[in-house]
Amino acid sequence: MKKLTIILVSVFFLYGCRKNEVEKNEFPPIGSGSHYSISGIKSFVTKTSGLFLYQITDDSRFEKVKFINTRGKPVFDTTRTYIKDVYMLDPDYIVFEGSFVLTDDETEYESVLYSKKDSMFHSFPDQIDMEMSVRFLLSENFQEDGFKNVYYYNQVFPKNVIRLALPDFNSGSVLSQSFNEVEFLVTGKGDLMYRIGEIQPDEDKFSVKFANGEEGEVTISIPVDPEFIVDGVNPVKTNLGLWQGADKEVYLLTGWSKSAGTPENLEEGFDVKDIYQISFSSKSIQYERILSVEEQDVLSCLMINRLSQYKIFRNDLVYFVSKIADGFSGIKGWSFNHKTKEVKEFSLPYRKDIISLSYSDNYIFLAFEDELIRMSFDNFSYSSLLYVNPDAFYISKLGASNEDDVYFEAIRSSDTHRVLGKIDKFGSLSYIDEVLKGSISTFLRVN
Repeated sequence: MKKLTIILVSVFFLYGCRKNEVEKNEFPPIGSGSHYSISGIKSFVTKTSGLFLYQITDDSRFEKVKFINTRGKPVFDTTRTYIKDVYMLDPDYIVFEGSFVLTDDETEYESVLYSKKDSMFHSFPDQIDMEMSVRFLLSENFQEDGFKNVYYYNQVFPKNVIRLALPDFNSGSVLSQSFNEVEFLVTGKGDLMYRIGEIQPDEDKFSVKFANGEEGEVTISIPVDPEFIVDGVNPVKTNLGLWQGADKEVYLLTGWSKSAGTPENLEEGFDVKDIYQISFSSKSIQYERILSVEEQDVLSCLMINRLSQYKIFRNDLVYFVSKIADGFSGIKGWSFNHKTKEVKEFSLPYRKDIISLSYSDNYIFLAFEDELIRMSFDNFSYSSLLYVNPDAFYISKLGASNEDDVYFEAIRSSDTHRVLGKIDKFGSLSYIDEVLKGSISTFLRVN
């Protein structure tokens, strides 16, 4: 039987001191032989009480996690080390934030970078802005170009977008000056388009730091095919949003009416929505139309909004799931395959807003306060996982393993206990903790 482990990260205290004078571009290994295997860990969880890092084992026991070196000794001081947050920088690299005091020489770090490939810890001098995807419509916390470089916004002065090459650990600032707030998108060639400050959804002007080091300004001006120009009048086209696809390229969704018109007469919807791949050449923006969509059912689901959507990558597809219900239509979503150029829509009628979402290799799991839905990636068929249980649950957080098990935090109605439950891939319910102290902030899949 595979070992299934979840990590519980306790959260309470403010940051400790970052290691003094760690130079940019340096991510040296920490300690001597500081190996720690996480091969059996499926996900990390942040928890709002306590100080320690915990794991849930395959036989449903809580255990404190100790980072052990090759000699079987703790890498970090177990009484002065705590975890505030944990996130994936890349599928092979994890960042832990909090306070980490080495047992060897009592050096203290605020953030450490863990490499899954060699089980080593490295100093990590940056502080990543994990709220970017909430504040801005374009950005995700981490993006990659086609050359395995990871991009993120560093809040440590001088604040800038960082390009980090893995596994070489070479990094540096991308933009020529620092900014307190910036949203950005990276193309596969390494061109970085960005905007500063609070951005309106219909803002179409961008600055670009090109991969060759040059800089420029671009405005999205969506081309109109001559066949749709009637009596010399262009139809109205609107930029509906951009995103980075599973292939690391940048895509643009547009909406327009076949007949000439004004934005005022498009309020009831668009006749056509197009998807373009955009790139840059000689400081100018290039458009390649991937497909046009006219089916009404698909048009109603096709949208881009970072503030009210979940985004999931799976193989060659990207999935967008609306967090907010659309009346009796419930939850809507769609998928885009950059290889086959296909768009498919799905809906969950008569549902309210999504409380939490997670996913495994085969399913999307959605929590609707007192309902837990499992939806297939392949055909969007779905079923409820809690309807056979006599207890009612008011769910707050979900976390799924690769093996299609799902963990959830909820209030159990029969006794009002906060519980951490598990539903396996066969639909059987069990409890990991029935008197959970504090609440879970985040589940994060590791493997």
